[in-house]
Amino acid sequence: LVYPDKPMIDCLGALDAVECVDESTDEFKGCLKDCTGVILASEYAPTLLQTAEDLCDRIKAGAMPKLRRVIVLSHIGVERRDVDPWKLMNRKTMVGTGVIGGTPRPGGAPLDRWLDAETLVKATLESCGGADESPWSYTIVRVGDLRGNGPTSVTYGDAMLTLVDNAFDVRMQDIEMEEGDAFEGFTKRQSVAVVLNRMLTTQSYRVINKTFSCISTGPVDRERRKGWDVAKGRSPPPIEDKVVDEELQPKEEEENVPAGAPVPT
Repeated sequence: LVYPDKPMIDCLGALDAVECVDESTDEFKGCLKDCTGVILASEYAPTLLQTAEDLCDRIKAGAMPKLRRVIVLSHIGVERRDVDPWKLMNRKTMVGTGVIGGTPRPGGAPLDRWLDAETLVKATLESCGGADESPWSYTIVRVGDLRGNGPTSVTYGDAMLTLVDNAFDVRMQDIEMEEGDAFEGFTKRQSVAVVLNRMLTTQSYRVINKTFSCISTGPVDRERRKGWDVAKGRSPPPIEDKVVDEELQPKEEEENVPAGAPVPT
């Protein structure tokens, strides 16, 4: 979850653990046959839908025989699109109006696009034999609008927005998760990155073919806010995997407590 501009891609490509390749290259196509896990993560709904379509086409074509896990970034509110504020957010627009020589095309409705991506992944799973027979499984993580800069703050051109996101990084260090479509609010980019990665690596059966919502919570106490200055490269550390694991545990109201024997009368 970084801004995919050339300086950032070059920076990531310099890391030993990261390899950045273009989808059009033979190098990318060659790695598909050995790929075991995929994370689809884009803040722009049409792009996410397109990557989901590309992935599902490759799965159906048998290009990814070793695939075991698919993690999809989505947005909270996809199941509440008929009520505000989601109804306003999901309004339809026309893109390209007023452009000389251009043809307007449908746009907007981002929640529809995110839901289309979710539905497509689920349908592809069914075409591969369903939950019982498919060799791969999915987890969908719905988040609020993403905030915070983390290590990518220098790529922002909007100074005021940078200050807002830097403050978000420091103040909103915790998360809350629930199954389904829940919450209103924002989610920290670094926290989302950790959650998505944990969905890929966890051995918990609870996340298999499930959908979760995740938002950032806070503000944290004063002691946890001391000493951080994102603008100078001093960012709070990302949440740990154990924090995600704790959020995935059943809440008290979800726990099934077996009923005891009736009291003799």
